[in-house]
Formats: sequence, C-alpha cells, structure tokens
Amino acid sequence: MCQNCTQSEFSKVEELDQEDYYNQGLIPMWRGHEMFHKGQQLVKDVAAKRDSRTKVYDTTLDGHTGDAFLVKAGQTIRLELTHETVQVCDWLFITPDLKDFQCYGNSAAFQGFYLQEGYQILGKTGRMKPLATLVRDEAPTDYMPQGWGHHFWHWHCSPEWTEILYADNIPAGINTCHINFSQALNRIPAIHAIEDEQERREMVNNLANNHNFQTFQVMKHQDTQDNNCVMLLGGSPDLPVGTGVEFYCHEDMYVCISSCPGVNITEPAWDGETMSEPTPHPVNISVYESGVTPPARPEWKNWDSVFYKQIADGEKDITPRTDQSCYNK
Repeated sequence: MCQNCTQSEFSKVEELDQEDYYNQGLIPMWRGHEMFHKGQQLVKDVAAKRDSRTKVYDTTLDGHTGDAFLVKAGQTIRLELTHETVQVCDWLFITPDLKDFQCYGNSAAFQGFYLQEGYQILGKTGRMKPLATLVRDEAPTDYMPQGWGHHFWHWHCSPEWTEILYADNIPAGINTCHINFSQALNRIPAIHAIEDEQERREMVNNLANNHNFQTFQVMKHQDTQDNNCVMLLGGSPDLPVGTGVEFYCHEDMYVCISSCPGVNITEPAWDGETMSEPTPHPVNISVYESGVTPPARPEWKNWDSVFYKQIADGEKDITPRTDQSCYNK
C-alpha cells in the first residue's frame, strides 16, 4: 500500500502474525467496507422473512447429472440432502445473457477460500458486483476438523483429472463434474440458441472451465515444508437428511449444479475390479421468493473512462503488435 493511502499498509513477511489472520492483509479492509456489512445484513433480513417466504418451484437433481436452475433477483435457491451420506455438489452462477459469472479471484481475495454465511459470490466483469450470497448454512460448526473448510472455492473433477488418477483403467465415458456442468450449461436458453454446433460446444467448454465452489466437501489448504501449498480433500462425514444450504441471488441467474460423481469423496471415482463408479445420491432443489429486495450495488470510480481518455490523448499505446514490434522499444 502506498504511503499516501488512508488504509493501513501491508506488513513485511517477518512482521505478520500468522495466528491473527483477520487483522492483516486484505481482510480488515473488506470488513470495513459497506459491501461486507450489506452481506451480513442480508443474511439477517432473509432469515427474518423465512417464515413468510413463498415457494416458486421444487425439483430434484439426480446423481450423475448437472442442471441449470433459473433463480430471479430476490429469490433464494436451497439445496437439501436426501441421504445421510453427504452428496458433494459443485456450483456455477451465470447470468442468462452469459455476460457475467462467478469470479474466484474477486471472491476469495477478500473473503477467503471457505464459504460461510454472508459470503458473497462476486462477478467477473470488473465491477465486483455480488451475484449471490450464502444466506443459510445448516452444517454444524463441528462438521469438519479444526482448520478445515466444508464449502470451498477451487475447481472440479474433469475427464483429464480422472485419467491422471486412474490411468488406462477407466472408460472414456466416466462421469465427472465437468461433464455435468456441460450438461447444465447446454440447458441455458442463450447457449441452446447457438445454432452452430461447434461454436456451441466451444462456448460450453469455455464456461465449464472456470473456477467453482463445492458444498459439503471437507478440504484444507496445507502449507508444505518445501514452501508450497497443496489442497487436501477429506471424506465428508454423514449429515442428517434435510440438511441444506441456501443462496440469495442479487440478479437473475442460472445456477448450474453438478452432482459430484465422487459422492462424499470416500470411495474411488472408478473401481477397476467391479468396473463401476460410485452412485451419487439425488439432492432436492427449492427456489423461494425471499421477500427481500436486493441491496444496492457498489459504486466504483469511473476508471474505464480515464483509461480510454489516456489512450485518446496518446498517453497509452494500443497499436497492434507486429511480428517484430516486440523487439522495438
């Protein structure tokens, strides 16, 4: 942070207290910002109107599938377990016009990797607008070991990942969350309307290849002795039937959800002896009118007009590169 900034400066590495996470780095700045306080208030407002909310629709997400659920501004979407064996699910939020979708970098930089009540899923188009907020988490506080999270940002299993794990012992058609996301995205009308099949496939694959978060998946980012940081996945313990999570949508969204073929990550994704995959459990999906108006979006300084004026004034060069231009100062 520069000397002229009003916020406190970042500390040098040797000055950081590794046990005092929330008073250092980006987090205290976020927690002093109106966006954070609006997210915390939204959780309270939605909870206060929970008994008077009205249901829009119910449906079920079956195992080995992905689907896209339309959730309009001011509505909540609830995912509920139907079996005590936890079903891990992967989530993508995308606007109906495909112009904005969830951003791992914007979301995790200020809020961390693990989702908790009040956590805002921020957009990717450069305006850090909230697309959705986690407003209800029914997993008990002792669900995961100390230092572990149970809803977290990372990625999703893909055919390539599975092939690395199981080499030549798997068939090409084994299910993955990437396949499920591809199924879900194909159901969005704007994608379905793309007439050219190759263009549609490329769009689906591009959108599916984005960071996402998972619910009810126990994990930990672990520092290593050789100065690396790795992801540890733990088997998710059982939870009572009916345990759920709920997200509030700030604007109209398609919520794409994958029923992870790894179920609760306690079984291999492919059993070479029985030549079979685990059997994911269905989850119930419910959408409600929350009765809560979306909070006002954050307002940012008009940086883009300044940038393009700098171009117009010749302060910044955007002439297209040629093969040899990189060699010229």
